[in-house]
Amino acid sequence: MSRSAPVHEKLLACTEEMVACLAPFYPGTHERLLALCQRWIATLRVNTMRSVIGDLNNWMRWQRGACREQPPLSAAALTAFAEAHGKDRSFRNLRRTFWCLRMVLNALDQLSQAEHALMVKVAIAHRMATAGDRTKPPAATPFGWNQLKQCIAAADPKSPVDTRNLAIALTMYDTMVRVQSLLGYRRGGLWYERPAASDAYRRLRDGTGGITLECGGVLRQFYLSALTVEWIERHRRQAGPTSALFVTQTGNPCPPSIWVASIQPLLKTARQTGRFGWLSLKLGAASDMLRAGMSMETVRIAGGWNSVGILMRLLSSPVEPQPNRRLAELQGRTRVRLDGSSSTGAPINALGVAYMRRNVREPGAAQTGDLFG
Repeated sequence: MSRSAPVHEKLLACTEEMVACLAPFYPGTHERLLALCQRWIATLRVNTMRSVIGDLNNWMRWQRGACREQPPLSAAALTAFAEAHGKDRSFRNLRRTFWCLRMVLNALDQLSQAEHALMVKVAIAHRMATAGDRTKPPAATPFGWNQLKQCIAAADPKSPVDTRNLAIALTMYDTMVRVQSLLGYRRGGLWYERPAASDAYRRLRDGTGGITLECGGVLRQFYLSALTVEWIERHRRQAGPTSALFVTQTGNPCPPSIWVASIQPLLKTARQTGRFGWLSLKLGAASDMLRAGMSMETVRIAGGWNSVGILMRLLSSPVEPQPNRRLAELQGRTRVRLDGSSSTGAPINALGVAYMRRNVREPGAAQTGDLFG
């Protein structure tokens, strides 16, 4: 018997209790609710089924104490339940309970316009009550160009760990991709996303470079600044010939967890007290672009976010436009192809990020693999 079997049994027992509660008012309750229960078992996860069981038990407990003569799922009964539980229960749980009851009403073919209007009213109240939750500060503190300069000054160039960590950080800052696109994602001994290979990186004649990464199943090419190339070359000389671009001291690909954990001593030496995470470099790059005077839409496209609202929620505070010295240094430069030949086009932004394609356009549906950080 699997671990989730007891939860299935509890859900079946909860369904039988609902049948006893609703059978006097609604015909054909047993067969329809049993079919709904089987559909929940097949589609819902274990934790979600536990929540459904708790919400339905709470509703049936209130219904038994109410002892009302009207149908339990009528608009009047649901309104009384919402008024009784709207103050002492969070709107999140109340909305989830009404979602379960709406599924029951649909299964019994009893969802009228009055019940539907009540469901919409509860959903709107939930959105208004939880509007502040969507503006919480991000889990990672933005880590921009000023913080990177302090880390570079505090790093030991002869240390393989510092060299690798700074090379990864600068690459993340230049490309603004998800950390899984650069370092891969491995779970249970299987690679769900392969890390960047050594042959995906190329150094150009003028000291800059380029890298090809897989983002959302599509290969995309990114520009790397001369400083980033310098630290990558230093890491490659210390690590030797390897299949992956960024490796540990044992020669294995460096996973994101080891990178975040091993960079903490360097951050402490550079007196960086913010919470450093996988999103830090991407958010810091976005903040620097906004300070350089770039539009929110340009930053959204460069970072691969699905909407401007997501970007605004991820940034903890609004960014005021400020002069950027690095932008002035890079403003006159143009895009560089991987073969070393230059091409005219839009100047490189403050991060040194430029797509190597002829037409820079917004990522399509197949290129949205890095929309969530």
